[in-house]
Amino acid sequence: MIHSLFFLLLPVLSFLSLLAITFSSSDDPSINCSSSSTCGGIDISYPFWRSVGPQSSSAYCGYPGFGITCDKGEHPILHIGFGHSYKVTDIDYAGRIINLTDTDVFLAGPPTTRAAA
Repeated sequence: MIHSLFFLLLPVLSFLSLLAITFSSSDDPSINCSSSSTCGGIDISYPFWRSVGPQSSSAYCGYPGFGITCDKGEHPILHIGFGHSYKVTDIDYAGRIINLTDTDVFLAGPPTTRAAA
C-alpha cells in the first residue's frame, strides 16, 4: 500500500520540485527591471517601459508595444503601430487613463491666425 502511494505521489513531487527550481532561478530577466522611471515629469512604470536611453529597460519589463522613448529627456513618446507617434501628456495608473497628443500636431507648434486679405 505504501509502495503504491509513493508511485502515485512521485510525479506530483517531481513537478513541484521542478516548479520551485524554475521560480527560484537567478536567470529571471525581470529582476533587472526598475520599478519606474520618469521622463518630462511623467512617471513611467508597468505596463509601460523605457525603450531607449540611460534609464531604458527591456520589453519584458512591460507590456509589448508599450515602450516609451524619452525625446531629448523631456518628451515621453509612445510609438503605436506603423509610424504613429504620440506625446504622453499624462498617465493615471489608478484610473487606467493615458492622455496622448499626436506628435504631428505637437511638433507643428501652436496654431497661427491669418488675416484675411
